[in-house]
Amino acid sequence: MAPQGQLSLAGTETAVVLGDGTGVLGPAMGDAARRLPLSTVILDGYDRAYSANLAAGIGNARLDPKLYDAVSGRTQGLDVKAGETSIAFTVDPGSVRAAQPVPLRLDDEHAEKARLLAARIATRIAPNTQLAFALRQGAQGLEASLAGKVRPAFLLAGEGGSNLGFTARGDGAVAVRHAMGPLGLTVSAETGDVWTDRIAHDGFDRGQQAGFARYGGALDWSRGAVDLAVGASWLAEDETVLGARFADSIGAGGAESLFFDATAGWQPAPGWSLTADYRRGFTMPQAAGMVESGSRFQSSAWSVDAQKVGVLLRGDALGLRIAQPLRVENGGIALTLPTGWDYATETATFGRRTLSLTPSGREIDGEVRWTGPWMGGNLTASLFYRRDPGHVASIADDKGAALRWYAKF
Repeated sequence: MAPQGQLSLAGTETAVVLGDGTGVLGPAMGDAARRLPLSTVILDGYDRAYSANLAAGIGNARLDPKLYDAVSGRTQGLDVKAGETSIAFTVDPGSVRAAQPVPLRLDDEHAEKARLLAARIATRIAPNTQLAFALRQGAQGLEASLAGKVRPAFLLAGEGGSNLGFTARGDGAVAVRHAMGPLGLTVSAETGDVWTDRIAHDGFDRGQQAGFARYGGALDWSRGAVDLAVGASWLAEDETVLGARFADSIGAGGAESLFFDATAGWQPAPGWSLTADYRRGFTMPQAAGMVESGSRFQSSAWSVDAQKVGVLLRGDALGLRIAQPLRVENGGIALTLPTGWDYATETATFGRRTLSLTPSGREIDGEVRWTGPWMGGNLTASLFYRRDPGHVASIADDKGAALRWYAKF
């Protein structure tokens, strides 16, 4: 067994760390690192050769606590509309304290104590053209807003077509939509950071970030009770590969991804809505370090939901959604690694190894949600089930219920 600590790949000057310091996969890759070994040859300080499995040092992304995130928010929102222009923002009250509940306002008293989480401005710049900007939000929300397509909101089960495969923290976004009768063409752009969250002691700190940019276009069509939309977007990551981060000993050159999206909606009767969407992604890691050019893999996400408005009370809604978050379906990263060591000549033999990024688990989320007015506020009740959370087959299925009541004072 090789000694633990910093060692060198045979025949290279690159140092590696055995244990958990070679990388962390993205949420779309689940437990892929546990499936296949990534064998190579390493040398210790005395030039003794050992066989090592680099995949053993690649960890999983932190599993998102979806229920906690859904019910623990302290955010407050405000929107203002004047003519063809609307402004909306969300703040976290933070350390604001008062003897009585304080209505949301950004005056001198509270502006410095409240943290601005997101803001959006939308306006009509021509009879058939709309423009929208966003701060701390993604462009996909702007696209849907400009097209007037609002899907039911669920506490845990997300829309498949809005999933990038990693935790994204947007910096800013812009979108423009031009209507042509029943057709609408939307182009958008956004920038932000890929958030890598993992507890490690070698090379990867909790909360590490790397930049990304996304550019997209979508064509939507509406007639009567039917809505259709197709789109494509280009995602460029600076240092990550669909949310995965690798040590410099493997290669951290970033990646480019092309996504194709399709959405269909139908209102079969008053108060009823049915929606389905599908996303297919093609990711190409950049050649860097030991990552070879030509590496690629595919991913997919989907969701279907149904909602009925006006079930028990005026203004209430009952909905069902089944969804699969973005998951790598096939392919991986091709690496050039030392596979043998000749003591006589002190030279290494190199070979091609493929790190499969396809997980054995497949997360499927199901949620039944009722929302409606209650006691001067809004009550949401949810029953949910998650199979293979995080696309990790060894994790027990997640199931439970949630109640959330919200009111403005």
